[in-house]
Amino acid sequence: MTIDFEQPDDMENEEGSGGNRLFVILAVGLAGLIVLGLLAIGGVLVLRNIRTQQELAQITPQPTPTLAIVEQVPTNTPMPTPTPTREVATPIPTATNTPVVAPTDTPSTEDMAATATAAAPTNTPVPVGTPAGNNEVPDTGFGGLEMMLIAFGLVGVLFVSRRMRQA
Repeated sequence: MTIDFEQPDDMENEEGSGGNRLFVILAVGLAGLIVLGLLAIGGVLVLRNIRTQQELAQITPQPTPTLAIVEQVPTNTPMPTPTPTREVATPIPTATNTPVVAPTDTPSTEDMAATATAAAPTNTPVPVGTPAGNNEVPDTGFGGLEMMLIAFGLVGVLFVSRRMRQA
């Protein structure tokens, strides 16, 4: 009875390929997630298509208006006979002598200034945008609680990735 203390070759290969096995498992897991995501997107598109088809089927068809063309046949209508009219003489206006009045007073400087300001267009200032730096945070849709949860989640990802890197 002899005892063999040598390790088989299979054991040496498995110990050396531990890192490769983890990589293969992670790659298969990521590929599976991608396939699940594509199936989910396809399912959403199919359901949306079915819903729009159902909505289109529920719409009652409206009768299409038809255009009725009526031909107009010209008819012979007698023209009225002209009746003789009398011409009435219109009186011609006579020329009258109208006196021309010369201006007696010259416009004052106040009158000239009033007419100048009334005739000149006025420029009204138009606001152009809002000033920057009004110390308000723009509305993003996230409240304070959601932002804190996102921050803690990112810090958690940081710690987990550091732990995995050290291991």
